[in-house]
Amino acid sequence: MLTVTSVLTVGFIALIGVECGASWATGQLATATQPLLVIVAFQFAPIFVTVGGLLSFSFWKTGRIWTGVFVSTLPITGMLVANSALQSPPW
Repeated sequence: MLTVTSVLTVGFIALIGVECGASWATGQLATATQPLLVIVAFQFAPIFVTVGGLLSFSFWKTGRIWTGVFVSTLPITGMLVANSALQSPPW
């Protein structure tokens, strides 16, 4: 379970580290033309930890990957919607 979780999260944690390091060193992000991608990347680290745990556990219990994929869709959708900026009229 730790292997799957680490494989899913290491890339995004490295991206966030590179972006924060570049911002600290130069005052600009490494991807200065698309700064919103870094903001969106922050929410993927906990999502991938959750998904890695769910996928590994359900594969361990059932022996099939499809159970984990089906079970993981609801938390992924819920976290992405909850972490997104909602734009609605004030009334």
